[in-house]
Amino acid sequence: MTFPIRAPRVNNNDDFVRLSAVFLEAGAEVRVGQMVAEVETDKATFSVEAERSGFFLKCLHAVGETIAVGSVLLWMGETAADRAPEEAVGGPAAGTSAEPTLKALMLLKQYGIEAGQVPSSSERLTAAEVEAYIQARGLQPYRSGASPAAAGKRGIVRADVAADVEDLSLMERGMLRAVCWHRDEAVAGYVEIAYDPAAWERYSAAFQKEHKLLLNPLLALLAYRLVALRAKNPRYNATVQGERKVLYRPVNVGFTVQSGDNLYLTVARIK
Repeated sequence: MTFPIRAPRVNNNDDFVRLSAVFLEAGAEVRVGQMVAEVETDKATFSVEAERSGFFLKCLHAVGETIAVGSVLLWMGETAADRAPEEAVGGPAAGTSAEPTLKALMLLKQYGIEAGQVPSSSERLTAAEVEAYIQARGLQPYRSGASPAAAGKRGIVRADVAADVEDLSLMERGMLRAVCWHRDEAVAGYVEIAYDPAAWERYSAAFQKEHKLLLNPLLALLAYRLVALRAKNPRYNATVQGERKVLYRPVNVGFTVQSGDNLYLTVARIK
């Protein structure tokens, strides 16, 4: 009897991954949890592990090939003599999401998940697949087990991070559609903002002298200013789920600063 290992979703915004490595040869015995392959996106690399023990039969894709999330990556068998199917049968079409069952749809709404985020092994997304996705990421339902609107627009996105949830305004929905179009359709680009650091450097030097500090406080002052801006505008510390804003109550913001040949990453987290 054969069974597939499917291409995982590495990032919520990526519907495709690239196969970067396969670590097995045909007929090799595989134990549950063993790393069998590696996939990547432009932002991350992910190790694919065997969900059950068996024998590696065949990989359906060449290294470097782009694969739809949820499609069959490779075939396993209960014995080395099993014969792998020639095609990646039983998976959703590339670039589409499976239609959720009624119970799966209720779970998606309860946890604020989009159907396209959850890989499915068929044309219907089951509740078991949604539950496995929720468990793997440690997600928690919104308070009262209902939607954010029914819970007074206050919810918990993760067990350890409290947040306020608001509907997007008409202008924000338009901006979201424009951003999604650029992400999905437009040519990728890189935006760099240059500014004259002289004023910050003068202020930092004066601050260091006044407080008799051993080290230059420039990055700390920049981080403090960023947190102060977030206090005035919570949207600086928010994400988007569907057409709702998730405004996190703890501050967790970061930025990079280039100074000469050095690149610094500054992160401020305040509960």
